[in-house]
Amino acid sequence: MTGYIIGAVILLLLLVLVFGTHFFLKIAFFRYTSRKEKKKKSVWVRLEEKGGEVNVKDLFVEARPWIEEIKVGKAYLASAEKKVYETTSYDGLKLRARLFPAENMRAIVIMVHGFRSNPVHDFSLAVMEFNKMGLSCLLPDQRSTGESEGKYICYGRKEKYDIRDWARLMEKEYPGVPVILDGVSMGCSTVLLASGLDLPENVKGIIADCGYTTPYEMFERVLRDTFKLPKFPFFYTASLASKLFLGFDFKGESTVDALKKNRLPVLFAHGEADTLVPHYMSVTNWEAAKDTCDAVFFSVPKAGHGLSYLVDREGYIKLIEELLEKIL
Repeated sequence: MTGYIIGAVILLLLLVLVFGTHFFLKIAFFRYTSRKEKKKKSVWVRLEEKGGEVNVKDLFVEARPWIEEIKVGKAYLASAEKKVYETTSYDGLKLRARLFPAENMRAIVIMVHGFRSNPVHDFSLAVMEFNKMGLSCLLPDQRSTGESEGKYICYGRKEKYDIRDWARLMEKEYPGVPVILDGVSMGCSTVLLASGLDLPENVKGIIADCGYTTPYEMFERVLRDTFKLPKFPFFYTASLASKLFLGFDFKGESTVDALKKNRLPVLFAHGEADTLVPHYMSVTNWEAAKDTCDAVFFSVPKAGHGLSYLVDREGYIKLIEELLEKIL
């Protein structure tokens, strides 16, 4: 009799494990990695309609002291001259970006936004300032975001090839004009992963702001902090599902691996008060890069996630000018 009871308990636990994991994958993991707001108007349409209007709820709490400046930046994006570009990814997705050209163009900066974010949210202030510096800004909607096609976000694994394609397109459209890859959060990790690829000759430098080292480490944190779930079995089932259905492995190439192949100068930036992507991840990336390239690390006290530019704009721009001096 005792054996039957033990068997029933084990069977019950297995059923809970199986159905719990199925629920997690279907309701949490795939929804979390799927494209955001796919039924709503794109951020670009909303920008044209509302100009510099900012919903304070859309901002990190730490960014709200700069809300008036952010409104000015968004109004600039709404009214500035822009040109729409399209390209097709290696796996057949139509991708879209907008170029904000600068007078007396010195270089083109491809500005890559973060996870479940958009270019307007992440770069509204920077574009205005960069244009004043003679830097044209190409703002892609990453795959599975905004006006670009795709169903799932791939943490930079597939997006790195999209960035290479945008660089190739800029080389074709603007021969001889240097290109800088600039990314924040997941966009940062995307450009760092792209640094390990065979990039076109026009790519001359990288700005890497608060990126993670690998999806493996980042998803462990998301599982623990967002979903409040243990690593076993959920992380391993999510990793397997990612490999089977999304086409990439969490344990694949890291930014550290890519940076070992990189020879381009890199400006790393990270806020010391970042609670989303740990500061030490940029330290790790910088340490991996400095043996093979000119790598500078800008550590910003009291800056939260993606807020280094807001907190110390003067210091940030100074280092960008120094990067430009190296590559122009």
